[in-house]
Amino acid sequence: MNRRLFFQLPLVALAVPLRLHAQSARKPARIGVLSSSSPESRSTFWEAFKDGMAKRGWIEGRDVTYIYRYARGDSSRFDALAAELVAEKPDVIFASTQSAALAVKRATREIPIVFALVNEPVETGLVASLARPGGNATGLTGASVETRTKTLELLREIVPKLRRIAVLVSPGELGKQDLRSVGLAARTMHIEVDAMVVGNQDELNKALQWLGGKRPDGVLLLVTGVITRGDVAKRMTELRLPAIYPISEWVRAGGLISYGVELSDNFRRAAEYVDRILKGTKPGDLPVQQPTVFELAVNLKTARAQGLTIPQSVLLRATTLIE
Repeated sequence: MNRRLFFQLPLVALAVPLRLHAQSARKPARIGVLSSSSPESRSTFWEAFKDGMAKRGWIEGRDVTYIYRYARGDSSRFDALAAELVAEKPDVIFASTQSAALAVKRATREIPIVFALVNEPVETGLVASLARPGGNATGLTGASVETRTKTLELLREIVPKLRRIAVLVSPGELGKQDLRSVGLAARTMHIEVDAMVVGNQDELNKALQWLGGKRPDGVLLLVTGVITRGDVAKRMTELRLPAIYPISEWVRAGGLISYGVELSDNFRRAAEYVDRILKGTKPGDLPVQQPTVFELAVNLKTARAQGLTIPQSVLLRATTLIE
């Protein structure tokens, strides 16, 4: 018998249990989550993020623990909730939207931040540049002026005489940026823009009354966090106002049409950045990514209810059709 082999075998056999023990003894990562919604309205986007984490080996309850804070549709709560999350000292904070990410950035310069849907990360000071973010934040961008231009072009295909639109936006810096991008897009198309800020349910009710009196040619709704989608979509149908939304969930809830970033893809890609940060990469070294997948959804039932005919040119480009 080879004596050298005889003495090596037990050492190899012992190495595997020791390595497995080290893996099982790893302390679970802690990820803070700042959401604009509520626990009851957890979206498919969030599930896409968790799916992305699981596929990279981060199983909830075993390898990772999520610490949630919900604004429940009230963006004024973000700063207080961000402070609560920072006090928990998580390894990373996932603040998907611009308002949430900015609130966390105000609360900490040390804990890494990953965002999934920020329109102007450089202009708002979240990052130094897209290529080299620096600091403690990185992630993925959302809508751009080009996105808004395509949105208005789609609405005009459905409403050829589109000359005046009403835009509902969120309060704060996010709403200002949305209005700026919509204004630039509308100017090139010679479309007039009337705008109203909606930050809570009372303001939403006033906005719906305002729309009924204004009777614009179309509506662009960019409000986040405060809206029961089905109720708003129903009201738009009752008013017979052609409305376009940024995400397909609106169309599934009865809205007419949506165009925008495919959010599940952005959230899944954000999980990759959280994974890399947990493994030691600095957020400032991860370039901010731009969206690569866009979604166009059309609700044909709503179109019929409003007496609208969706052009074939739109239907052929649709990624989701709801009968």
